[in-house]
Amino acid sequence: MAVCYVARISFCSKREVLCKPMPWWEVDPVVAFLLTLACLLLGYWALAPATATTTIAVTAAVRGVPARMSLPAGKVHFKASHEWQEVLPHHVLPTNLEIRFDLSTGRNFARLPSAAGPGAASGDGSDETSVCKLLCDAATWGKQERVEHVLQSCHWTPEVLSAPLAEAAGRGHLEVCEALLKARADPVGRGPKGVTALHRAAGEGHEEVAELLLRRCQELGLAEPLAVQDDLGRTCLECAREQDLHGVARRLEVKAKAGAVARPSETSGDSYPEAPQLQLRSISVD
Repeated sequence: MAVCYVARISFCSKREVLCKPMPWWEVDPVVAFLLTLACLLLGYWALAPATATTTIAVTAAVRGVPARMSLPAGKVHFKASHEWQEVLPHHVLPTNLEIRFDLSTGRNFARLPSAAGPGAASGDGSDETSVCKLLCDAATWGKQERVEHVLQSCHWTPEVLSAPLAEAAGRGHLEVCEALLKARADPVGRGPKGVTALHRAAGEGHEEVAELLLRRCQELGLAEPLAVQDDLGRTCLECAREQDLHGVARRLEVKAKAGAVARPSETSGDSYPEAPQLQLRSISVD
């Protein structure tokens, strides 16, 4: 009886040992090695980008070069000069600038020190979207002074000016269009859906703005600006005709074919060409 009891105990203990799960590293040395190697490779792959970025930033700081950082949405780099310029809430100021606070108006101004170089370096293009939005917002409301201030105090390229020029042309803001064209904006630069400023001006019936754009095209030597099509294959004249502005389309076409779009101040009286005199004739209905 005692022997059977001992045998039963030993048998149960062996079964419990066999049923107990073994650690994964004791299953097979080869499998354990491969799993460990895979974990190490995954950890290195996950930490490699952060390590590289940190190394680049530390190296740039050691060499005295500021590391390039992305700006928050809506922020733009401030382009300093030796003249006092107002600092907008959207501006991010560089270092080593002279700052002036106007307590009476609450406005802030900044400029380069007198001992600084000829001017600020060009921007890195990281804020082009924000600069374009600032210009479009000012162009929409016809704020010429704000447009000129953004052009003077921000970094931009001529390609950025196509969208605000189209916005100002579609709203009929002549002064804003003149400021943007003076800054080398393309009068037939393609915007969303291929629409140009000339499309917007003609389609909205702003004939004076369209003439300004045509005159700029002639100054730049652009051939056949009226033939430029959007993504739907429409020219600016077709956009005008779609809005039942046949008179605007006809006058723009006549002036473009004549090869000279005169300024309003250069013409006497009405700036449009005189319509031909109608001749009355009698016809026979027999």
